[in-house]
Amino acid sequence: MLFGVIAIVGFVGGPDVDLWLYTWAAPAVGVALGLFVLATVPFMPFTEQYARESTPRAYWGSPTFKKINRVLSVAWGAAITVMGLASIAVSALGLRATSESSDSLPELLLNWVVPVGIMWFMVRFTATYPEKVTGGQHGSADGDEDTVPAAASVAQHR
Repeated sequence: MLFGVIAIVGFVGGPDVDLWLYTWAAPAVGVALGLFVLATVPFMPFTEQYARESTPRAYWGSPTFKKINRVLSVAWGAAITVMGLASIAVSALGLRATSESSDSLPELLLNWVVPVGIMWFMVRFTATYPEKVTGGQHGSADGDEDTVPAAASVAQHR
């Protein structure tokens, strides 16, 4: 819905509105998305829907499966929010490149280094955290639903 509103405002507004959307609304979308992910953690963690695609149904209700997905969702929500805030900082500080030869270290850091670093960390964290929680166990013969297959407990990066 947020993207729909932005699209409508962009089509209806003139060049000044387009500039405002580029400067403020586009960066704010990252913050809004991150906060949405954080707000949904208590009800349906963001990562859970993806983890269910690769995890046997028997594990979906386990405390371990729920914990892994809550932690990963909080981490992703915080990461997305921080990336959005970095983008807002670029706008607030007036660091948008004005030409191809623009040489702004703060813009480079906030637009590229911070987001790429956060994404690298989050991909790595998402890949390793479930195994740390489960100890690499792959379910037990006695049907203990608290033991979640580590590889199947989170969304695979596609």
